Amino acid sequence: MYIKVSVIPNAKNASIIKIDATSYKAKVNAVAVNGKANNRLIEMFAEYFKINKSKLKIIKGFNNRNKLISVENL
Repeated sequence: MYIKVSVIPNAKNASIIKIDATSYKAKVNAVAVNGKANNRLIEMFAEYFKINKSKLKIIKGFNNRNKLISVENL
């Protein structure tokens, strides 16, 4: 399964908002430097879906606010 995520880095509070079945908006409480926001995003979605972090992978948008994430076995 693939999900589209619009990310807001360096937010005060971390949260995930479901827009529709495959689109989400995520506020990440980490800066977008050296992949910290991407790593925090993966941690947040692992908690949200209650799966291991290794099941999630950013496919597209490493240096962009709009990302495509692959989710295994959901």
